[in-house]
Amino acid sequence: MTELSKQDIINMIIERRGYTSLLEVSTAHSGFVFDSIRAPHKERMRCTDDVWGDNDDGIPTVIAAPASEIWHRLAIENRSYDLIFLDGVHTLKQSREDLDEGLKRLAPGGCLIVHDCDPPDERHTGDVPQQGQWCGEMYRAFCELRVACNDETAACVVDTDFGCGIVERESNIRRAGTNGPRIPTDFDDFVARRTELLNLITPAEFLIRFIGP
Repeated sequence: MTELSKQDIINMIIERRGYTSLLEVSTAHSGFVFDSIRAPHKERMRCTDDVWGDNDDGIPTVIAAPASEIWHRLAIENRSYDLIFLDGVHTLKQSREDLDEGLKRLAPGGCLIVHDCDPPDERHTGDVPQQGQWCGEMYRAFCELRVACNDETAACVVDTDFGCGIVERESNIRRAGTNGPRIPTDFDDFVARRTELLNLITPAEFLIRFIGP
């Protein structure tokens, strides 16, 4: 069975597509991929509104601010990136904003990589941050985005490393459109329809679809 980490997925897509710019949005207690990413130009924005507190973790950081302020500042400066990696504060409100604002900051042909889209059980979810591996409500925000998919946006999740979502504007991924899945009513409903809701693909399918021979 093929095993991939979020770092593997990010680096493979960068190399395959010739991306030159990357933005990581994370906290002092998430992300953990910046040093291993092979992109000619990369920037890190640190969300300071983390339940565990904030500290200078030694990673080069362009902006350190509350999550919502980061997007506001990026909009003012009109920055865009080939690839944006989202692993910030996973409350439902912030997850929705990260997905919406992240898409706006993509360069043409770019994509988002979104961590924690596929929590293994309900203990990893919830709108109140927890110690340990907390996926929060990103899965729900991702499901909402999937329902809203149109001809310019496509999304899937690679079944690895707590679910690595891929969202892009130009893709051959199956699009949900108006006939897409309904938003899950609760976590049990999500579990029952996980594959459909997330457009879940295996690591091997990811390699075939996105990387090729």
